[in-house]
Amino acid sequence: MPDNVGEDFIRELLQSADPEKLASFLRELKPDKPKKYHDRHKENSPVKSYTTVIKNYTCIACGHNFSTSYKMEKGDQTALLDKKGTVHSITSSGNEGTVTLLSYCSKCDYCRIQASLWSREELEDRWIALVEASSFKEKMTCQVIIGSGRMEVKL
Repeated sequence: MPDNVGEDFIRELLQSADPEKLASFLRELKPDKPKKYHDRHKENSPVKSYTTVIKNYTCIACGHNFSTSYKMEKGDQTALLDKKGTVHSITSSGNEGTVTLLSYCSKCDYCRIQASLWSREELEDRWIALVEASSFKEKMTCQVIIGSGRMEVKL
């Protein structure tokens, strides 16, 4: 059987076919055009509203105050630390507007600079307050050597 038998058969079928049926058959074979991206975007995503959050921090270690600002969508969460050390989770309701939150942090980038400005007495008082505030329930005895003197702290 010669190689061009299949081609001749297809050519004869196409020549004898009704042109209207052939056109409708070719239209059915043509792939559908996909929807444009912006058409689907309009259907699926509503306008989002954001809440502007201003979080004012106070550093527990040095007393420095600073703030951050960001936007939250509905359902986004942020955490706050109160002065007692309890963490609170805040969830955005998605309402437009500005919300100011007060929070604390245990240390900040300014602590080293601030501590270098304190007097020796201020450093001792803050160190003792820090040791007293530790979460260990056992009684401790700490010896601290400052300069040439010796200081003993019993808790």
